[in-house]
Amino acid sequence: MRFRATVSSRLVWVSTCRRSPLTSRTAATWMRLSSKNSTRYPVSMVKWKKTTRNPGNVKDGCRGPGSRLGKSGPHPPPEVGGAPLPPRPPSGLFGLTTDGMRIALISDIHSNVHALEKVLAALRGEGADLILNLGDTVGYNAHPNECLEMVQAEPILSLAGNHDLALLDLERAEHFNIIAYQAIAWSREQVRPEFLEFFRNLPLVHEGEFFLACHGTPTSTDSYISYHFQGKRVFNTLVRGLGLKVCFFGHTHRRALWYRDIRGTVATQPATLGKILLEPGWHYLINPGSVGQPRDGNPHAAYAIFDDKEFSIHFKAVAYDVAAAQHAIRRAGLPEFLAERLEQGI
Repeated sequence: MRFRATVSSRLVWVSTCRRSPLTSRTAATWMRLSSKNSTRYPVSMVKWKKTTRNPGNVKDGCRGPGSRLGKSGPHPPPEVGGAPLPPRPPSGLFGLTTDGMRIALISDIHSNVHALEKVLAALRGEGADLILNLGDTVGYNAHPNECLEMVQAEPILSLAGNHDLALLDLERAEHFNIIAYQAIAWSREQVRPEFLEFFRNLPLVHEGEFFLACHGTPTSTDSYISYHFQGKRVFNTLVRGLGLKVCFFGHTHRRALWYRDIRGTVATQPATLGKILLEPGWHYLINPGSVGQPRDGNPHAAYAIFDDKEFSIHFKAVAYDVAAAQHAIRRAGLPEFLAERLEQGI
């Protein structure tokens, strides 16, 4: 049995099912407001019990020492190794401050170590208070173990994506297309046993002081935020249910910037490379794009920097050795299309 605790509410969620990803507050809101999605996490899968607001009731390992990070499932502490990011002042987990945060957003690494190396190198000069990995660390490309080593060596808060979960249970990949299935089955054979526990402990949703982070949507790692009705559904919960202003997500492999203005209008605006100043009082859904397999026509590894103090999002991309990544895919015997698409960014 695993425990996850919610300090800022009066409920502690006790989960007996590893597929129940939500914090108590998030789960309750989605079950109440999203009848279509609530069937994925039926009420029978969770139990509730009263507790106090005392942080001392939080089970060890369920929440970091910082008070701003909010709520998520157990996450292993970063290990020392490689070339870790420079340490920041000890004002909470990962050196979080109270006067606005700079959050580095990465997603969909997909075992592309050549792209990940360049992104992490770029992040060392960004002064980020927190690095959020929005899931799908493995799949598609040829270096799962190397990417997992790098992710665990840095102060990165990682979420689980649909490919990460499929690595643990190939039945979850039965709806994948044949190329994606072949790649995750190959990855399952390659990943070292010690990394499996890392995946088992990954949260699916993380709720911070002002933001929610997920892979696909807050209720499913497989669902997308691509169409208006999907974005509107997430905004309804983000604003009316949780009172948060931003949701970070991945999964589509494309940069995206959705907004909900003060009149409640939901729309998208171009997520072009560069800094975009956001409107105070508006709410946003932000996708940084993919590190390891971009699909927006730009083959460069994508990431983003969210600045809460300035209330801005800076979409960025960095070139990497695509030819080396392609060579590794072919040497591993993975489908040729996986190599070809990297060069085209599709």
